Amino acid sequence: MVLVCLIGFALVALRCTWMMEEWPGVGLAVSTGGELLGEQSPIEHEWTQFVHYGARYLMRMVRDTEGVRGRFIYNLYESGTFKKSSYNVLRHAGAVFAMASYIQWFPRHHSTGMVVQLDEFTEKTAQAVDYLKTAFLKPLTNSNTTGVKALAMWDEPSLITKKTNARRRCAKLGGAGLGLVALTSFEAIRPGMTRLNDLALLAEFIKFMQRDDGSFDSKYCDTFGMDDSVLSLYYPGEASLGMVQLYELTKRREYLRVALRGILYLASTRAESTSVERDHWALLATEKLLKHLHVLRVEDEGEVRQRLLYHGDQIVQSLIQKTEDMLRKTRRMNATGNPPMPSDGRTTPTATHLEGLMAAMSFSQKISELEMRENAYVSARFLVASQIRHVDESNMRHGGIPAAVGHQDTKSKAIRIDYVQHAICGVMRAIDAGIPLLETI
Repeated sequence: MVLVCLIGFALVALRCTWMMEEWPGVGLAVSTGGELLGEQSPIEHEWTQFVHYGARYLMRMVRDTEGVRGRFIYNLYESGTFKKSSYNVLRHAGAVFAMASYIQWFPRHHSTGMVVQLDEFTEKTAQAVDYLKTAFLKPLTNSNTTGVKALAMWDEPSLITKKTNARRRCAKLGGAGLGLVALTSFEAIRPGMTRLNDLALLAEFIKFMQRDDGSFDSKYCDTFGMDDSVLSLYYPGEASLGMVQLYELTKRREYLRVALRGILYLASTRAESTSVERDHWALLATEKLLKHLHVLRVEDEGEVRQRLLYHGDQIVQSLIQKTEDMLRKTRRMNATGNPPMPSDGRTTPTATHLEGLMAAMSFSQKISELEMRENAYVSARFLVASQIRHVDESNMRHGGIPAAVGHQDTKSKAIRIDYVQHAICGVMRAIDAGIPLLETI
C-alpha cells in the first residue's frame, strides 16, 4: 500500500508538470477536490476525478445552441471559441451513451464536495436524448424501402450532389446503432423516456440494412437507396451492440439474432487474418452477446461461442500491439521522467483501445489477464494525464480531452465531444476493474 501511495503522488506531480508544458499559460488545479473514498488510493482518486471532470464537461456542452435545447457544442478550441460545422448524429448519440453510463457509475464513486450534481446531470442528459429524437429520428419515406416501416437516424441535410445540385438526406447504420445504444441506456435510467415502439422501429432499420450473409449496408439515402460506396469499420459493431441492448430491454430474441449474425460475419471475414482491425465496438457487442448466447439455443452453441471468442482475441491482440510502445516507455519512466504517451500523441485511439480491453477482460482466452491489465493501465494513465484542468473550474475547456498532446497546432488542441466520451467510458470501466491498483508496472 505504501508503494502504491508513493507511485500515486509521483504521478500527480508528473501529470501537472507535463500538462503545464503542453498547455502553456494554463494553470492547473493541483487539488482535485472531494475526499478519498474508504481505501481509495491516490491513483484511483485521481482517475475518479478525471471521470467526474470529463462528465461535467459533457454536461456543460449540452446547451441551447441556435435556440435548440439539448444540442451539444461539438468542437471547442483553445481560445474558448467554437464554430458552426456539420453536426454528427453518431457523436451526439455516443456522448449520450457516455452520460448515461456515468449516471449508472456515479453512485459507486461519488464523494463529498463533488463537482457534479447528479440530478442536474441527469436532466441535461434527458435534454440531449430529446434532441436526438426530435432532430434526427425520422421515418423512411422513399419507395426504395419497398414498404419497410422503420425509423432511422437521419444526418442533417448538408450534402450537395454534383449531378443534381440538390440536397439529399442519408441515414447511416452507425447512427441507428449508436442511437439504440444511447436511447436504451437512458431508458434503463428513466423508463418511458422513449416509446418502445420507436425503439422497435429503429431496430427495423438495422434489420433492413442487414444482408442475408449477416453483413450490413452502411448508408441509405432517400434519393437513391443504399449507398454501397461507404464502408465503415465500426458500424456493424455499433449496430450489434444496439440490438443486444434492445434485447436486454425487451427480451425479444429477434434482436439478439441480428446482433449475433452481424458479429459472426465479422468473425468469418477476419478468421484467417494475422492482424485485424482494432474494432472496440465489436468487442463491446461480443461481451454482451456471450452473456445471452444460451437464450438463442443455436445449433452447435459451443462452436459458435468459440468463433466469438477467437474473433475477440484477434482484436485484443491488435489492441495490445498498439499499446506495447507505451508499456515499454512506462517501464523506463524513472529514467525519462515522463508519463506514457503514444508516438502520435492522439487521445481517442488510446481511449477506444481501453474500452475494448475492458470489454474483453471477462472473456479473453488467449491473452493473459495480467497483460491486458498492464496495457489498460498505461492507456488510462495517458488519458488521465491528457485532461485539461484549469484553476477556474468554470472555464469551458476544464475537464475536456484534446485531440492530441505534444503538438501546438489548433486542431490538436481542439476538444470534440467524442474525445471525452471515449476517454471517460474507458476509465470508468478501468476503475471498476481495479486497474488503478496495479502494482506490476
